Amino acid sequence: DHGYEHAISMDEVYALMRDVEEELQREEARLLQELHAMEQQQIMEQRRTEDQIADFEQHTSIQMQQQVAAAMSGIPGMGGVGIGAGATVPTVAATSVSTNDNLPCPVCNAANLIYTPANVIICPNTDNGRCNLRLDVTCEGLNMNNFRDLLCQACSEHSSTGCTGNLRFQMMAQFGMTNLMAGCDQCKASTMIV
Repeated sequence: DHGYEHAISMDEVYALMRDVEEELQREEARLLQELHAMEQQQIMEQRRTEDQIADFEQHTSIQMQQQVAAAMSGIPGMGGVGIGAGATVPTVAATSVSTNDNLPCPVCNAANLIYTPANVIICPNTDNGRCNLRLDVTCEGLNMNNFRDLLCQACSEHSSTGCTGNLRFQMMAQFGMTNLMAGCDQCKASTMIV
């Protein structure tokens, strides 16, 4: 039995503790650099997503205005009049609705959605049979801004898959309820919005 015993002096203990402390400080500095880099990447991704959403909203708004202007040009007395900020399609009483930031209907892209006092998001084109978007959002507690966020989120999630196809929105009866669905013909993705 060869028992080796090594006693360390206090100076050696302090030197070891300093070495360990210095190593921990280097590791902490490295982790902080990694965290900072990850935060910067997250900020860049957030900005890119916000830019994509703004581009989508601008494109959709322009496209909707062009389609509405084209549709309105065929209505007697409305020749060539486009729908701008705060305007409503003539079939809807202006006192009963709010156009809330001109959110285009995702189903028909031909009119701005309206939010009624009864907590219903509706496309004015449901009155003339050209669209069927009508969502009672009382239970969901949605307003127009929340609804816009849901649409933008669906588009953002779809584009993040790398698919270059466009989402198509439609009302679909499922499970005893009518839901707004988004689907892509190219990648066959399908998701329920509301």
